[in-house]
Amino acid sequence: MDDLRDFNEAKLYKKLFLPIGEFEEWLKEAELLHRHRNCDKCGSAMTLKFQAGQKHPKWRCNKRVDRKKCGRKIGYLVGTWFEGAHLSFKEIFQLSFYFCRQTHTRELMRFDMERSGGDKLGEHAIVDWMEFYREVSH
Repeated sequence: MDDLRDFNEAKLYKKLFLPIGEFEEWLKEAELLHRHRNCDKCGSAMTLKFQAGQKHPKWRCNKRVDRKKCGRKIGYLVGTWFEGAHLSFKEIFQLSFYFCRQTHTRELMRFDMERSGGDKLGEHAIVDWMEFYREVSH
């Protein structure tokens, strides 16, 4: 989290051009994604399990309790800033940066996001995210 205290636009663009795997690792180091999870049912350490056709893995508990597997599953993004989002990690992080800095109009956000390699975001998506940020910041 300390890495975010002196985060600036140069650092933002450096991170946005990382391959997605490296960007995701950095999000874990910055404590914005879980690196480890414990089962809320039995308290055991959970592991990530990938499933075909799924965008993200799921956290799964494999501890045996009374000869049965606990089997508790939790979505990869549950309890993170990215939970329930339809945008990419990079797009959400970039919009968060712009909101916190309050330096960009919606038009400039859209322009800079396209310039940094992101998909073209619609006006509606940007307005929704800015409203969400306002709600959680108050």
